[in-house]
Amino acid sequence: MRSALEREKFDAPARQGSRGESAFPRSRPLKARRDRDAAALDPTIGFLASSGLHPATLAAATAQARQLGVTADAALLATGAVSEDDFYRAFARHIGASFVTSGVRLAPGLDHASAVTAGVAPLHRWPGGPRFLAAPRGAAIAAFLARPDPGALVITTPRRFEAFLRDASGDRIATEAATTLDAIAPNGSARRLFSPATLPAVAILAAATTLVVWLDGGIARALLFTALWLCFAVACTHRIHACFASCDSPPPAPPLEERDLPAYTVIVALYKESRVARDLVAALRRLDYPPLGSNLTCQKDRRRRGR
Repeated sequence: MRSALEREKFDAPARQGSRGESAFPRSRPLKARRDRDAAALDPTIGFLASSGLHPATLAAATAQARQLGVTADAALLATGAVSEDDFYRAFARHIGASFVTSGVRLAPGLDHASAVTAGVAPLHRWPGGPRFLAAPRGAAIAAFLARPDPGALVITTPRRFEAFLRDASGDRIATEAATTLDAIAPNGSARRLFSPATLPAVAILAAATTLVVWLDGGIARALLFTALWLCFAVACTHRIHACFASCDSPPPAPPLEERDLPAYTVIVALYKESRVARDLVAALRRLDYPPLGSNLTCQKDRRRRGR
């Protein structure tokens, strides 16, 4: 199967030839025009024009990224015009680095949090080999394009990059995830049995229990009844107040610009529900939300095709 970049690259001359025009005499002007178009594109995706992806596709992704306030590479990948593997393989080829999908050995003791943030992790070095594994995003792609160092880098996709980090530091990541909250926010962690506010409450409860034990049975029952009644009264008051408070409608939130809205992916699974598919698609189209991209995927089953 050819990649999306290969289909775009080799199908374009075929489409020109189908109109009775020769594609070869226009190959140089076409390349020059694509180079000029690439110069006007966002640098994080402009390099794909030299790999065969049509500049119109890249220009649309650039405009969509500016509208939504995201990076152009994120917008292009979200539309599905190019796969993550094809994108980073073309990026590696453009800067002259190697693209890897397996067999990566990261350096021991690396700072995985910093590696995730930077998109770069040190490799277990050997003489003359590359020093870093990189899966850049956004502005980092432009930085690598501006100052390429292919001998020191190997490129992979962000998804594989995170998988390599988990394989190299999985135990340490799990330990930190389970124990770091106690150091960062002690009051939000149940690791400590008693907080400073809990100790006085326990002391008061112990003193009250001791007092009830030493008092006469009738007095103890009266005190216990009074305490329970007070708790019940406080709970009822709290519920009544919550009911009245919910009657006040909150002030309307100010409208947001489309670029400030977060991007969402809506996944709707259908199985043997072709009768409602048309209405469902129409309802999704009526959503008043700027979509980052849309994709309709059908199961490849000839027995159910068209049903």
